[in-house]
Amino acid sequence: MNITYDYYRVFYYVARCGSFTRAAQALLSNQPNVSKAIQNLENQLGCALFARSHRGVQLTEAGERLYAHARIAFDQLSQAEQELRLDASGGVINIGASETALHGALLPVLKRFQAGHPQVRCCIRNDTNQQTTQALLDGEADIALVTSPVSLPGSVRRTSLSSFQELLVGGRQFAALAQGAHTLRELTQYPWIGLRRGTQTHAWHTQLFLREQLIYCPDVEAATAAQLLPLLLHQLGIGFIPQFFAAEALAAGDLVAIPLQCDWPRRQIYLLEDTARPLNRWAEPLRQLLLESAQA
Repeated sequence: MNITYDYYRVFYYVARCGSFTRAAQALLSNQPNVSKAIQNLENQLGCALFARSHRGVQLTEAGERLYAHARIAFDQLSQAEQELRLDASGGVINIGASETALHGALLPVLKRFQAGHPQVRCCIRNDTNQQTTQALLDGEADIALVTSPVSLPGSVRRTSLSSFQELLVGGRQFAALAQGAHTLRELTQYPWIGLRRGTQTHAWHTQLFLREQLIYCPDVEAATAAQLLPLLLHQLGIGFIPQFFAAEALAAGDLVAIPLQCDWPRRQIYLLEDTARPLNRWAEPLRQLLLESAQA
């Protein structure tokens, strides 16, 4: 079936406006032309798309089904047009980043990138590892930055940018724990703070505790890594936090590092790219800066 795009465009505006007259105004056309286009579309599809009344028009069941698809198509076209206009005047990059990757790898580079490319607008989406990866696969992010551990489909290429150490820390009331190294088992008597279940970090800590035949069950659970610091500073418990999040509070004495007898593995920050689609040309110089920073 070869139906002209113009018919679908008219249908989209009538459905969105709920009126042939208002749709005609939005399309800079007239009502007879709009009515004729809808009639031709209904004839070619073999079904009624609108129920007419003196109050306007309403979508039929078939019309609702068609509009569900047409809305997505026209929204995508509108977004593409906007991106092309922005690209002509400067450009836009959509970046997905987990909280830890944002602070550990992206922010130190982003200022340098914007200084060299002031015409490019950076839109940052901050989510969990899983949501960030999915945004990349859905085309909502041009590049993504996540932390290990992470599970990736075959089309996603990962490049290690840096590694970081998690420190076990507590507030001032836990200062005595800074003296001497402890086993995890010894520390289970204290309240713990950690990321919520369902995050890769929670799963990571669960596996490391199981290695010591212990159950990881934080008393206070945070949604993001950035929320850990205020919870720790308010002395609600002890917990692991990336070193760069805790550095200032440790230097000020507001947090204390709690030594462990066991080795706590370092974690990686990865740059993710979807090899199934071409890279946004404005994302390429940012990618290069990230890689250069990783090699420095």
